[in-house]
Amino acid sequence: MIADLVQWAEANGAQLSPGITAKSLGTGNLGVVADGSHPDVEISVPSKLMIHANLADSAEYGDSPSLSRLKLYLAKERNNPSNFYQPYFAALPDFDAINSPLTWSAEHQSLLKGTNLGGSIKDHLSKLIEEWWQAVERLPATVEKPATHFMNQKFYYESKFYEADDMYKYLHEYDVANWTSFPAYLWASLILKSRAFPAYLAREDLEKYGPVKANDVMLVPIIDLLNHSPSAKVDWVFDQGKFTFKTTISTVGEVHNNYGMKGNEELLLGYGFVLENNQADTAAVKIKIPEVLVEELKSEGVKLPTISDYTMSVVDTSKTTEETDEKEETASPSDGTIFFLSQVSLPPALVSVFSILVRNRWDQPGSLRAKLMGLSSLTQALEAKSELINVPEGNSEVETTVRIYAQSQKSIFKSALKHIKSETKQLFADHKSQLVTSKTVYKYDVKITNALLLAFGFTSLEDVYAHQFQDQMWLLWLVRCANRDAYVDPESDEGDEDNWLPKWVKTCFDRVANECEVSPQEIIAYKDIYQQLVPPLAQAVPEVFGKGDWGVKNFILAAKLLDLVSFVRGKDQECIVVEPEAVAKA
Repeated sequence: MIADLVQWAEANGAQLSPGITAKSLGTGNLGVVADGSHPDVEISVPSKLMIHANLADSAEYGDSPSLSRLKLYLAKERNNPSNFYQPYFAALPDFDAINSPLTWSAEHQSLLKGTNLGGSIKDHLSKLIEEWWQAVERLPATVEKPATHFMNQKFYYESKFYEADDMYKYLHEYDVANWTSFPAYLWASLILKSRAFPAYLAREDLEKYGPVKANDVMLVPIIDLLNHSPSAKVDWVFDQGKFTFKTTISTVGEVHNNYGMKGNEELLLGYGFVLENNQADTAAVKIKIPEVLVEELKSEGVKLPTISDYTMSVVDTSKTTEETDEKEETASPSDGTIFFLSQVSLPPALVSVFSILVRNRWDQPGSLRAKLMGLSSLTQALEAKSELINVPEGNSEVETTVRIYAQSQKSIFKSALKHIKSETKQLFADHKSQLVTSKTVYKYDVKITNALLLAFGFTSLEDVYAHQFQDQMWLLWLVRCANRDAYVDPESDEGDEDNWLPKWVKTCFDRVANECEVSPQEIIAYKDIYQQLVPPLAQAVPEVFGKGDWGVKNFILAAKLLDLVSFVRGKDQECIVVEPEAVAKA
């Protein structure tokens, strides 16, 4: 098979430099090896051997997009013994050899539980099924269909109810002669995803057959046998009607191509393998952004990812919008925006999105509270996503592959969490004067501390947390700050309490009182908490809770204020109050 392919290619103008041989490297794995006699390696393939969309004439394959027509062409012609490219088609791998999770059994797919890929396989298949059906429906009525074509419609409607086992059985029992079937289309899709080159590389020659669009692809026999190595230094050159692969090798062994900076998820989905210690690996985070916030993000200079930021296809993303079949799109708010994390970076736009999502009416653009709360919310999201990832322990080929993929995903999330922790720590250091923590309140407001001990028996802050009393403590402290003038002479501004009852809290409290009305329903809702707190505290520490206004209305206003000036962080959901920028600058 491989010998026939090479013989056919060379007979039609392909050239392999001395010292290299195309051969089988294992079950389902073809490649090219060098004997070390010639360090400079070249493989040249003339444009007549390239398989591209213009071979799939619309008169025969319909007016579908060029990529869909090319898939139908591959599905049909792979079984045509008289086709010029038959020696190439005969050497192409089947489903199992490609090893994409899209064709795995339910048992194997379950190993991906918790990963982004594990949660998206069904969606990938659903979108591909819809693409296939639209292409098949647009085939001209004059085109002769296979005898089993009538079964395709039945699958299309029933596939919506297929479980993974059903899909696996269907894919592996299909009639290869039924070139209009979904399995045939899926096979062609995987062939293109794992082997295709951007067609624009050979545009000057391919345009002889018809227009070449920016998202068109081509198959290049022999060169597409080369396996991937991210460290391989290669050149792709198209000149005088030939596409040439060039590299220099220093040892005997396999000759590699370089597919580019591809993470393990892309490699596994499209190529069926992963790399250990893959420096290009990424972990995807999908965020649904309300449409109303998209323009707000853009107005503040936040650049959301676009299709050109992804490497999940061989489409040329350097072209202008006018050159593509579809205009470049940002991920739509309904589908969600995908951000990619790596070992070395946390996308600034992701942090900005979370900060804006949690922003309230008092937060100015870039406010400290929104930043800190955004980082805290992002931390929770990444921790939850990481904890869901399953890392299989077996040693089968699939288990080993998934384990490498899953461990790398967890490692990336761990790295991202370290970045967030470092950024949060720096914000705390830079804005220490604007932050009030529960530890600060409990340590310095001795009268609150003593009151909690006398009235409720709390001996430490940990005790307060253990009894889930932290929210009540904050309400008490905020109302105490609102009553600041009852403890501190406003004229002389003297008194011990001045150190732990900040003026800015009273300023903010007064603002809330002016902005908000307290409804009778709210008073009824807070009646119980008021009765649990104020009477026992007023009796135990009258010098604190017998001064100022400790009515239920102030507790309601304190709760409203807490929502506006605080954020929570960590597993214990520690509450921290932040002085608003507008108050700090006043």
